[in-house]
Amino acid sequence: MMSMKSPRLIILTFLPFLLLVVQISSFNLNPHQSSGAVNSAVKTRIDTRIATRIATSSSSTVLHAGFGKPSELPPNVKLSNDAVTNAFLKMLPPSQTKSTSLASIPPLNYRGVIATKPIKKGTPIISIPYTLAVDLGTESLDPIPPALHLKSLIESGAVDKRYVSVLPSSTSPDYSNLYSSWPSTSRSSLNWCHLESSRESFIERLPEPEDMYYVFLVTSRVLTVQDPEGRGRKLLIPYLDMCNHDEKSTHVLTGVAGEGGMLKVVAGKDVKVGEEITIRYGGGEEGVDEFLRDYGFDPGERGGYERFGRRVAREVKMGLNSRGGLREEERRQIRESLKVPGGGEVIEKIKREVGKVLDEIDGW
Repeated sequence: MMSMKSPRLIILTFLPFLLLVVQISSFNLNPHQSSGAVNSAVKTRIDTRIATRIATSSSSTVLHAGFGKPSELPPNVKLSNDAVTNAFLKMLPPSQTKSTSLASIPPLNYRGVIATKPIKKGTPIISIPYTLAVDLGTESLDPIPPALHLKSLIESGAVDKRYVSVLPSSTSPDYSNLYSSWPSTSRSSLNWCHLESSRESFIERLPEPEDMYYVFLVTSRVLTVQDPEGRGRKLLIPYLDMCNHDEKSTHVLTGVAGEGGMLKVVAGKDVKVGEEITIRYGGGEEGVDEFLRDYGFDPGERGGYERFGRRVAREVKMGLNSRGGLREEERRQIRESLKVPGGGEVIEKIKREVGKVLDEIDGW
């Protein structure tokens, strides 16, 4: 007669099988595949997910859902892991943002996007569906109408609250440091543009003081993306708009503002773990010459404005947007005051550099 195993031995023998069943049952299978035998593709996916769970289970680093496990992050880079940020990240497609994460980036500890995995040149770094973007239309080149439209969308609840919660608030340093809110002595010391009266008259046209906040959101975060008909649509793109500006960035913005479209940041070079993902604001459907004219700084020559440049660019675009009403003579004065050529050697050099990056990226 066979001796019976002790209860403890039975439990220990059964436990690995039970854990495997729990792991498999936690995955969401395709509804058409949930009944009957699990096909090989699903089994491979399950095995991969199990292996990933096992590999990351010993890590003490808490990551956002859908983001890759970082390795060898710089010790002074702190991943954003608060409840508000995590709630926002849940609205994003994990498979399209798995190589990056939001983080507090030293030495100024500003928020930005960093790589949590090595990324090869030509690979999409971020891919956001057009359906997640806030589309402010094409009807105006003046930032005030889209700003008021954005205000209406947010106040009516049409914009996902999880996204609204991570936008800079009206009390945030980004907004309070806006050029128009600085003391007059600070503004004059900047000596950025002599057409201060144009900027002041622009601000005075706003119907209510609180509307300036929405103008700030539009001018600091909106990117223009072409739709299938070739029209430039002004979009707020969740997560992608958290990439900070760097005029030296080689990464490429691409996509179509239309149903089924994906809005991407494509790697213009190999990216290391812990490296910040930055983009060049401007360009897009506009030529590089218009980028220089409207944003007021030369990406090739004003290397000292990596961080300050975005704030100044925002101000120049707010108060001196050439397509919002400045005369050609005023545009010429701006270019001369900034020592930015109207279409010369520097611009051609930048165009060549951009073309070279596009040529080197697979698929262009």
